[in-house]
Amino acid sequence: MENVTIMKTRAGLIFTLDALIALMLIMGTYVFVMDYDVRPLQQKTNYQQLHLTSGDGMNIFSKTVFNNINETLRDEIILNTQVNILDINKTLPDIIGKLWAYNDTGYASLIVQQFFEDIIPIDHGYSIKIKGSGDDTSIHTSSGTRPSLAESKFSVSSYRIISGYEEDIPSESFVASAWAVEARKNSTKIIPFNLGGSGWGGENFTVDKYFTLPANTTISDATFVLSIHYYPDIEGIWVNDEYFNESDVDWIYYEYDAGAGYGAYGTINSARLKDSISSGDNHMKIIIKNGEYNSHLHPGMYLKIQHQSNLLYEPIKKKFYLDNIVGNAAAWQVQAFHIPKGANITDATLHVEGNQVEKKVSIWINDDEIYSDVSPPSSPNLNFSFSDIIGNIHATSSSGSYYSTGETNTLGIYLDMNPLGSLPVTGGIDDCEISNESYIELEYTIPGGILKYGMIEVTGVEEFNNGGPELIKKANFSLPDREITKAFIHLAQYYSWRVAVAVWNEDENEPSWQGNKWTDYQIFLSPTGRAVPTDIYVPLDRLNKGEVNWIKVRDGFLGGSSDNAILPESTFEFSMLVPSMVGYGGNFPTKDAAIADANSRLDDILGEYAEATSIDNEAISMSQVPWMWGPAYLTLEMWK
Repeated sequence: MENVTIMKTRAGLIFTLDALIALMLIMGTYVFVMDYDVRPLQQKTNYQQLHLTSGDGMNIFSKTVFNNINETLRDEIILNTQVNILDINKTLPDIIGKLWAYNDTGYASLIVQQFFEDIIPIDHGYSIKIKGSGDDTSIHTSSGTRPSLAESKFSVSSYRIISGYEEDIPSESFVASAWAVEARKNSTKIIPFNLGGSGWGGENFTVDKYFTLPANTTISDATFVLSIHYYPDIEGIWVNDEYFNESDVDWIYYEYDAGAGYGAYGTINSARLKDSISSGDNHMKIIIKNGEYNSHLHPGMYLKIQHQSNLLYEPIKKKFYLDNIVGNAAAWQVQAFHIPKGANITDATLHVEGNQVEKKVSIWINDDEIYSDVSPPSSPNLNFSFSDIIGNIHATSSSGSYYSTGETNTLGIYLDMNPLGSLPVTGGIDDCEISNESYIELEYTIPGGILKYGMIEVTGVEEFNNGGPELIKKANFSLPDREITKAFIHLAQYYSWRVAVAVWNEDENEPSWQGNKWTDYQIFLSPTGRAVPTDIYVPLDRLNKGEVNWIKVRDGFLGGSSDNAILPESTFEFSMLVPSMVGYGGNFPTKDAAIADANSRLDDILGEYAEATSIDNEAISMSQVPWMWGPAYLTLEMWK
């Protein structure tokens, strides 16, 4: 047994000597690894301790109320700053925020110093900052025996959000907003007369025009623009019960063509005309002689009314009534109608009534004849549904829905005659009538809605007013930097045939003429002869608000003559949205001062467009609305 024990001991010594070098290597590696692992662990522990200290400090600070600080300092702050006795139970971040808003950061620094000096260890440094909409504002930074941030190895930050405060803005003051509950807008209304006429060699040509103005409309000016072809004279013009004759017209263009009568363009603008128009329903009537050629209306015939009205918006369900036209032997009329680009057309109906028809009824939408009857009843009464006419309206189809392309549409009705200015079919002896009971009605929706809360829609009219009559007329207009809701071109001509219209803006190149159309930006081309409506719709994507926009019109092609000039009296009409409310403004010491400021700002923004007749205000004390200013960020940074 003894020998066995000795052998085990020797074997153990031999094993230790063999492994000595390997053991030293292992121990060296272990020491290196332990050193490598312990240092980041210590760093992590330091960060965690610093983070906990900072977080605890901010939590205690945020829950401490003003009444609990040093009594002497508290009373001094109440005596010398905007902080008052009502703030006694507010937390310290609120008090710091209020002092910061009033630029009393000296007292804010004293609060921070007295609070944190006793709870933050002496080997730690710290600072408090506030950041609002501008740069950081340092409230207090520790000093003395505490380490500086530049000397530190570790730093952490804790945050609190405080609301209701902004630097240099008193937190206890008044702000106010204002909006027009009732308003009277200053606007211009164009009432176009549809292009229309009689047959050849008859007697009188009569047009009846009915229109309605909103209740409580105040009319400041009115101009009746006549653009007619007639011979030998005008029998009369009636505006409601007021009579006007040829001597009341200020003729601007007047030309006689033997065998074809007079082509004339002129205006009536007088106090008598203005006073003859009223709120509600109105009726105009014109009778002109038809002794040579055929008498008819040319493009650019309309009534322009400048007025004030309480009606702020227009609906998007529209019914376009035709004028009542009586022509000897034949009668024809072209009605323009428009739908804003992108609008979803949900319904469209057409109703046509005529009287004393003998030989033919022909109805066109754009360049499609949708109805023809060579053996019509004497008094046709025709109705066309959505499915009958939607395929002829300028629209695209997608998944069973129809979306307007924004182009101007034309409805042409020809009784006892062919379109395109041909001679009448009948040569009948009786008067032929297109009734003003005829109409096309449209319903559509606009994605997102075009009329907005807090907006008033107003309309302005600008004349081309450049040069003389021209076959190619170009004009430009600077649009206000406001949302445009609709726009029209009202062409004026004393002879006409077919027109092409292009619209572009200052960021685009001017289009050129090629074949029988403009190369780019064309918005309208007459589908047939004499289909030149007085109002041509301008798609809104062709206009840039706040910039110069251009219009170019051409006649005298496709069978026309050199007499078909565009007159400088042509106009551009546009409607836009004007804000009818203003938000909260600056801070004022009293409620009345804040309201007066809001009302003044509302008057400024309405400007020439409208007058607020009833204003509502909201005035609030800033101390009552913690979310009005800010948020500001209160930062406690701590380092070691």
